[in-house]
Amino acid sequence: MKKHKSYGFTVVELIVVIVVIAVLTSITAIAYRSTQADSRDKKRMADTMILKSAIDEYYADNGAYPRLTTCEYNSGAECVSGQVWTLLKNQGYLERIPMPDLAATHHTSGINLAPDGKAYYLYYSPSTGAYNIYVPLESGDCKIAKNSTLPTLWNSVPECTF
Repeated sequence: MKKHKSYGFTVVELIVVIVVIAVLTSITAIAYRSTQADSRDKKRMADTMILKSAIDEYYADNGAYPRLTTCEYNSGAECVSGQVWTLLKNQGYLERIPMPDLAATHHTSGINLAPDGKAYYLYYSPSTGAYNIYVPLESGDCKIAKNSTLPTLWNSVPECTF
C-alpha cells in the first residue's frame, strides 16, 4: 500500500499562525501609539521651557512678569487665548508662539477651553512677581508655578516634573 504524503499546512496550523500575527500586530500598534503620544508630550514640554525662558527674560529686563490689565482669570478670555504669548512675541522674547496641537476639550474638567476650540498654554499672573503656566499634555496636564498661589481651578493639577 502506497502512503500518501501531504504537502502544505492544515487549516488549524494556518489559523494559529494568523492569530499569532494578529496579536503581534496589535501589540506593535499599541506600542507605536504610546510612543507617538510620548513624543508629542516631549515637544509640548520643550515648548513650555521656551515660554518659561521668555517669561524669565521679560522679568530680567522689566523687573516684573508680564501682565495684561485686561486679563481677568474669572473670564479667562485673555489668558486662555494666549495674548500674553503674543505680547512676548511682539516684544522680541519669543520667535514664534508655540501651540500644544491638542484639542482644547481633551481635559474633562474644562480648564483649558479656548474660545476658538484650540488648546493654549495658559498663563496666569496674580502679581508682578509671580506667574503660573498651565501645560496640556496627553499623559496628564501639569502646571508650573513661580512664587504664586494658584487659582482654585488649578489646585487639582499636579506640578510639572520636567
